[in-house]
Amino acid sequence: MSSKSDNTRAHGELQVLGMVLLSMGLYAIVLGLTVPLALLSWPGAGSIDASLDFLLLAVILLVGGILMLLVSLFCLKVHW
Repeated sequence: MSSKSDNTRAHGELQVLGMVLLSMGLYAIVLGLTVPLALLSWPGAGSIDASLDFLLLAVILLVGGILMLLVSLFCLKVHW
């Protein structure tokens, strides 16, 4: 028989996966926000051709980070 406290915790593997995805998602979001800020201080940032790859990288990092964050929240969800 399982106790009530055993039922309210996430399983060990899911908890580790959730914590890893949470930290990776937060790092990706921070990198996705700092890449455009770094482009503002770059001298050649006025050219759209020079910064298009970096802006695409920033968007991919933001979207990927948000998706990892959402998946980690589902992994860390507690069943009452």
